[in-house]
Amino acid sequence: MEEAIYSAVPMVVIPFFVDQEHNGKLMESKGIAKVVNRISLKKEELIDAITEVVSNSRRFRNM
Repeated sequence: MEEAIYSAVPMVVIPFFVDQEHNGKLMESKGIAKVVNRISLKKEELIDAITEVVSNSRRFRNM
């Protein structure tokens, strides 16, 4: 995560436990990640998140 932030690489985050959800939401609020819920995750939602991050990489790189 730190290397991706340092290198301005946009991310799709799927938090699993402990502080990952908080960190994911923080990154999403800063515009560098898209968080998806692993429990309710559907294939289409993951595809949409990946497409959004790739399509809007300029927005996700503005830190």
